[in-house]
Amino acid sequence: MGIFIFFILLIRCTNEKKSSSIKIPLNHLVEDGKFKPKFTRALAPSISYLKKYPDFYELNLEKFKNIPSLDSFRIVSRSLDSDLFRYDLYSHKAISKEEYLKRVQKTEIDTNGLLAKNIKYGFNAISGFKNGQHLIIPDHNNNYDFSDDKVFNFPNDTIYSFFESESIKDLPFLDFKHQQSLNGDIFWMNRKIKFYPNPKHAFVYLLMNGTIDSVENRYTTMLAFKDYWHGEETIEETPLSIYLYGLKVPEYPEIVIRPTNVNWESFSQDNYLYHLGDTLTIKRNSYKIDSLRMKPDHLFLSKLKIAPKEKGWRMGEIMEDYDLTDLNGQPFKLLNKSSKDYLLLDFWGTWCIPCKELTPDIKQLYTNHSDKLDIVSIAFDNDIEDVKKYTLENEMNWYHSYIDRSNRNDPIGKKLKIKAYPTLILLDKENKIIMRGHSASLNEIKSFFESKQ
Repeated sequence: MGIFIFFILLIRCTNEKKSSSIKIPLNHLVEDGKFKPKFTRALAPSISYLKKYPDFYELNLEKFKNIPSLDSFRIVSRSLDSDLFRYDLYSHKAISKEEYLKRVQKTEIDTNGLLAKNIKYGFNAISGFKNGQHLIIPDHNNNYDFSDDKVFNFPNDTIYSFFESESIKDLPFLDFKHQQSLNGDIFWMNRKIKFYPNPKHAFVYLLMNGTIDSVENRYTTMLAFKDYWHGEETIEETPLSIYLYGLKVPEYPEIVIRPTNVNWESFSQDNYLYHLGDTLTIKRNSYKIDSLRMKPDHLFLSKLKIAPKEKGWRMGEIMEDYDLTDLNGQPFKLLNKSSKDYLLLDFWGTWCIPCKELTPDIKQLYTNHSDKLDIVSIAFDNDIEDVKKYTLENEMNWYHSYIDRSNRNDPIGKKLKIKAYPTLILLDKENKIIMRGHSASLNEIKSFFESKQ
């Protein structure tokens, strides 16, 4: 298997000097299988706020007209602008001024107050039950009136899942409108979404932190954004494919910039994932991902005069060393654990079903190639005893480390940008990252070692 020689490096810049800019047109498309966005940025629960913010929920309920008669229902909502949602909570005394100011991202109270009164920045729907059916009525045009919205019926015993694409393949697309503020302009965003009931969703933290309980969770409606923006550009004689997507475009867009000839199914999308303000390096030149303009849709890059950094977290970069703790509480240096040709880092947790499903394959990989491969499994978990028990019962006879899952600022997870589990990172003897991916990438890693035999 050949490893392509093209690396994009992430650099946070200071004292930048712009020398030229590139304007990349973007086309708004509906998901067609050519590009698959990360579910963490394309999928979100719309929930009832009756449990967490009862007074706010009741006041919000008064805005809606023509709610039909149902056996039971809730208004379920999803904010598409975090600052404005927090301002609404603050203005309705659901959170304190201190909490609001602590979490606000980009604008002042006065600005948010003005915008919150004028921008329809979220998704709202009726989620309810009648005669054994689960009914969902999305306010598709954001006019707070359900008389012009279609009623969708879902049998109670039907299970839908974003991860099982066949289960939602035949669900209808919905044209959904919401307003957005960008660079002082307010405009309507026209999106393509799918939605479905799913009380057995992956967002269990909502139940753990008390945002919803088992009663309110019955009404949870999953919201899947099925559109993206796409452009093509050649920079430094390198053809690039650009994809922009996410729930909160253009507030926090996910931007994928990758060589056009790369098979995106073989390598983790994380290797090519950027945000506004990041810098990418192509060959010897660097470009800041400068700004985004919607209506018309363009992404702007500014060429910079900087030197790329030596260490990082993407394929092709050299990984720095990290201090870890083993399952007996003893500290160790990560890169000191192996003297073999390759080191595989396995980021996982006992709570992660896909991680545990991967255990037999990782064991087999280690058995087949232990002469040239070491493994360090790094468990982000809630209880070290659960990790000890699982590793012993499954005879995972390699190196292990434990990190408290509640520690959001642990250096290795933060610097390597571990946002999904499992994440697999393969290093060579020089500590260069030669592969990075998730469950599907293990087949590429297997093929890599088979080619070395």
